Amino acid sequence: MYVTDPVKIKLLLTQCPTLEAMLANLIIELEVIYKQGTGIICTSEEIMEALAMSSDRLSDMPRSLSNPGDKLTNIIADYQKILDSEYGDLLMAIRNDVFMLDSVVRKINNAMKQLPEEQREILSLKYWQKRSWKQIADSMRVSKRQVEEWHRAAVNGQLCKVLQINHDSYNYVMEKVRDK
Repeated sequence: MYVTDPVKIKLLLTQCPTLEAMLANLIIELEVIYKQGTGIICTSEEIMEALAMSSDRLSDMPRSLSNPGDKLTNIIADYQKILDSEYGDLLMAIRNDVFMLDSVVRKINNAMKQLPEEQREILSLKYWQKRSWKQIADSMRVSKRQVEEWHRAAVNGQLCKVLQINHDSYNYVMEKVRDK
């Protein structure tokens, strides 16, 4: 079941810049913690891939690794060494947060891309740039009533259909925002 309540969708839109900032900070933290635990500098994408491929807690089945000497193989091997240390637990917690925040932010951005240009502009101005209805109407050179109609169509119609954020994901990210 997906979030379709317009009030929750508006709250998500309002919090999207915060979620993006939290995600960026977590990615930096992931890279720093990994370097502290292993001494290796690598990108967050490499770390996330290594964490996914080396997650022996998910399965006892051996994984086939890249060629020996391959950077990802080395990252996985180093992660395996710190898996049971304080760094390993911290990396897994950060990875979970990064995965969930990234998923929600991507869904919001993808849903926004599916909106007609004027609706996308209204939502961006209203929720991300904190403009008033009058400011939006003036900048778009349309009536305030037209802006409100396009807004309603975007939130109550299109976003309700295409956003596809489940309630667990919604609750998770909103809890993260409250905890920040």
